[in-house]
Amino acid sequence: MTYASQIGRTGLALLAGALATVPAPAIADIANFQLDGKIYSQWLYANDGTQGCVWLGNPAWVDNITGSNGACTVFSLGIRAQVSKYVKAGARFETRYGATWQNWWENGDIKYEEDAPVGYPGDTSGESLGMNHASYLQLRGFWIEVAPPIKTVKSVLVGSSDLGMFNPWTIGKSRYIDRDNARGIFIQGGLSSAPVKYEAALIALPKLFVGPNWNIGNGDNKLANPFITEDWAYAAKLEVRPSSALRMVGIADYTRDVEFNLEDPDAPGSVNRFGILDNAVDRIPRYQSANTTLEVDVDPLDFLHVNALGALSYSLVNPDYATNGVSDYGGFTPIVFSPGPVLGTAAKVRIDATDPLEIGLSLQAEYFNIGSDYNAIFGSRREADVLLTDGFMEGGQLPTLNLANEFMDWDSAWYESAIGWHGVTLLATQMFGVSQLRGEFTWLGYNTNRQNRDIDFTYPSFLYGDGYTDIDVYDYANTRDRGRDLRAVYRRDQDRQSQIAVLWYDTVIGVGSGIDLKGKLKFIRDRDEHKPDQVFDDYKGNIWTARAQLGYQLTNEMRGFVGNEVNYWTELNRRYTDETFFDYITRKNRLFGGIEYNFGGIKLKYQAEWLMKDFDRFELERDATAFSDLSPFDVFPRPFSTYGNEGHYAIWNRFRTKASLEAAW
Repeated sequence: MTYASQIGRTGLALLAGALATVPAPAIADIANFQLDGKIYSQWLYANDGTQGCVWLGNPAWVDNITGSNGACTVFSLGIRAQVSKYVKAGARFETRYGATWQNWWENGDIKYEEDAPVGYPGDTSGESLGMNHASYLQLRGFWIEVAPPIKTVKSVLVGSSDLGMFNPWTIGKSRYIDRDNARGIFIQGGLSSAPVKYEAALIALPKLFVGPNWNIGNGDNKLANPFITEDWAYAAKLEVRPSSALRMVGIADYTRDVEFNLEDPDAPGSVNRFGILDNAVDRIPRYQSANTTLEVDVDPLDFLHVNALGALSYSLVNPDYATNGVSDYGGFTPIVFSPGPVLGTAAKVRIDATDPLEIGLSLQAEYFNIGSDYNAIFGSRREADVLLTDGFMEGGQLPTLNLANEFMDWDSAWYESAIGWHGVTLLATQMFGVSQLRGEFTWLGYNTNRQNRDIDFTYPSFLYGDGYTDIDVYDYANTRDRGRDLRAVYRRDQDRQSQIAVLWYDTVIGVGSGIDLKGKLKFIRDRDEHKPDQVFDDYKGNIWTARAQLGYQLTNEMRGFVGNEVNYWTELNRRYTDETFFDYITRKNRLFGGIEYNFGGIKLKYQAEWLMKDFDRFELERDATAFSDLSPFDVFPRPFSTYGNEGHYAIWNRFRTKASLEAAW
């Protein structure tokens, strides 16, 4: 019996013992049931040639639901039951997302053009696109929660969880499309005689994303028979509150991906043809990881709050059972591929002073130091933010190479990897009646600065390491005009530092019900000398962004907004290949607006934007006046002949809309 099996079966045995002490429950009747449902419809329209229900889909396997023109609907059904005083249960069912309104009869069949009847140009069956276009109802979440009569155990949950009980540095809360896909056994409790709480979990590892090359053996070229059903994660959390002003939380997790030991002659696909068969199969780890954090919250004064966190990470891959994604997959893998253990550290301290002088001025400061090898492989992939700074992207920063900027629409927030970030952020907020002024300054150094780093076999480069990322026209071939991959933190040669300055202004103009005015001005100075002893390849990026938005409550149920964003970026020596560099000038204007309507239990949203972008790319023989001749306000496409030559000038002129209608009960 393996260690993983022992732990899992021990957890089940404890659960069975707890259940044995629970009195026989009353028979559940209809009064004990709660049903909830939601119908969500979405319409996408854009002046491009794509068809589908989501703007950005699967980056690796090309799916057939991605596209910017289509109407789709999903239905979700939730069931909750109070089985007895001690037991609750529930489940959630949801239709698959991908069936456009034109798929009247899609039942999951796949048909191909060669199967068409004689005389037909292709498939006309109306049911040929596969199961991801069939609106069958799928079991998404299920759980049974028991409150046993044990003083130190509050509840035992068996089934689905969003994993929100831990933190982004260890095991993170699942993103919205995976919200209740995690399955396991979860125990909560504490000591009534002391301010101590605990949580423990045994979690089945997902086949997708937690492991080398985003898998736990399935699809790996080195494994003919991947063994996935004994792959588990283990986690524990201990919280202590000695007083109302002090809170301490420790979290630890361990993931273990095991495979058949191919030296065992009983193993499927064994390489040992001469061993003695004993009708038992040994296991061997393919990948192991561990993360632990200690977090302290202190409130020494009424207006002062201090949060400190320290973190450790451990990663160990078995190269005999896992393909090297750095060398074999073009640098695309969410781990550092090293034959020995990879250890990482991280720390941050945040201080919040809420109006200490009682003049409406609040101050925040944060020091952060995330090591170059720290990696939360099972941490939050989206919808979380571990740093105070606005960062390069507005969505958030996460300490993982395992980001999930996918299966989302063009209005979704983006997330970037903060591995290697080392710096400080200062943020001040001043209130003036109904107005608010905020300012941020962040200085960034990088623990990933190094010369001659091994990105051929050890450190994943994600290929796209240079340039400011344009998330408005982002795709997964981000090599030229859309900037770096948001997971790209390692370069062969790097000597980089950055500064970020942001100014926000929010106010209400006293016209009618009040006009909300929001403004933002942001500047990023990004410098990378690559090789300090060379100057011809130094990267110099200056990124300007200005945005203004007006909002107005048109009626009690309807609110409208309109705004504009202007971008002007100059980037010298933006890397194209290891030997080739170009200079870029990018101008972009984004005009946007929309309405929100809430009435009688429905939520209707409509938003539209007109995106105009152009850029010039200059050869090494640069025009010395190129940058000085262009104004930051020169954001509209100019005649093709103004600068550049064939292939060095590009424009985007996109109009796109998104509408959604939701009813929940």
